[in-house]
Amino acid sequence: LRYGAASDVVFDAPVGADLSLFSPKRAEAKQSGPIVLYQGQLEEASFAEDFIRCAVRVQAEVPNASFKIVGGGVKLLRLKELAEANGLQMNFTGYISHRDVARHIDSAAVSVATFEDNEVTRCKSPLKIAEYLACGKPIVASDVGDVGRMVKDAGLLVRAGDVEGLAAAVVRLLREPALAARLGAMARGRAESEFNWARTTESIIDGYEMALRRFGMRRLLHSQC
Repeated sequence: LRYGAASDVVFDAPVGADLSLFSPKRAEAKQSGPIVLYQGQLEEASFAEDFIRCAVRVQAEVPNASFKIVGGGVKLLRLKELAEANGLQMNFTGYISHRDVARHIDSAAVSVATFEDNEVTRCKSPLKIAEYLACGKPIVASDVGDVGRMVKDAGLLVRAGDVEGLAAAVVRLLREPALAARLGAMARGRAESEFNWARTTESIIDGYEMALRRFGMRRLLHSQC
């Protein structure tokens, strides 16, 4: 819109979640403590380092918390080394099936999404946010690009790069289960109303239909003349 696009020809089509696969479920087994989770690919354009730095601070405040990074990529070894250097016991799953991703998110008490503030992160809607929402998880996330619009009031937003702020937000949710439960319920509601593939598909179809009405028929009439 800032570059001059007309608002009536812009159709919102962010990433979405499969609501049947990613959904709130009861934990399968009792856990010894809350799990704090980061999910996503660990290739070069990923930002899990701040999650590890955040986890160090959270563990000092909530000793029974455990931490998990779900995903794989070229950064996996470096992240394991960073966790070890900080004396942090962390579970790394590596690349796994999409269905297993949902299962791991289900096990978490708090889901975290860390991002740098750069031209790439300002221009995308992160899939992990949509899947956290669908699983009904309270979210702590870096407030960059589309993240704030996606999370809205279903989580706690922190300035990008603010590791202390991330840790404080995670600790707050671990210590305030009523708040975490309320945010989780709101998260699922946002996924059901907005951030799911059915809603995205409807928006894209609306866009094509508008284009056909506005431009396709004009071209058809011109060709007939």
